[in-house]
Amino acid sequence: MPLRMDAIAIPGLGRLDARGTASALRHCMATGSADSLRHVAAEAAFLAGDFDKALARYRGIRHDPALLARARFMDDWIRFHRGDYSVGWPRYVGADFEEPAVASCHGAEVRVADPRRPEELAAQLGMRRWRGGEPPAGRLLVWFNFRDSLGGEILVSRLIRSLQRDCPVPLVLACSRRLVDIFRATFTDCEVVDAAGDVRPLAGHCPRYVMA
Repeated sequence: MPLRMDAIAIPGLGRLDARGTASALRHCMATGSADSLRHVAAEAAFLAGDFDKALARYRGIRHDPALLARARFMDDWIRFHRGDYSVGWPRYVGADFEEPAVASCHGAEVRVADPRRPEELAAQLGMRRWRGGEPPAGRLLVWFNFRDSLGGEILVSRLIRSLQRDCPVPLVLACSRRLVDIFRATFTDCEVVDAAGDVRPLAGHCPRYVMA
């Protein structure tokens, strides 16, 4: 599937599309920094579908913090599209998540405040994170650690069958509310729950969880 965009939001310049590239470049040459010029040139190459040139220009950005963040994001995005997760994935929010110490479960219900860092699973439900290796005993909770990214959850869901082959235990999928019905119809052999809902019923039901 081609990785293309019709328009891109440029910090300080609003939205940039293919027709606005020339004027945006003139603006940066007249008033912007060298990083701004490199950034707009990178976005233009990306819009044109020349991802090698886009990556080279993104990596030329050196000083502007906002543009550096955008450049890293686009670098990871292009790498992911090409199937290279070696650099971008460790930088993904939540990839470095370390669970807190296990405490007792309390309260009438338990909700995860930040899906990218589901501390409540360990701190309140007593679950421990599974990092691969020997299959865990009992059910395994697959936690979709995304915030407002249906595309990300759908993309990761393609790995569920591989997980089932490598880890032959019953799976419980905790995903976005908007995908619950779709995942139930797709993964009929899995239990599917709303990650934003009350997760207290999972206590004792899933002793281990894995970050999607």
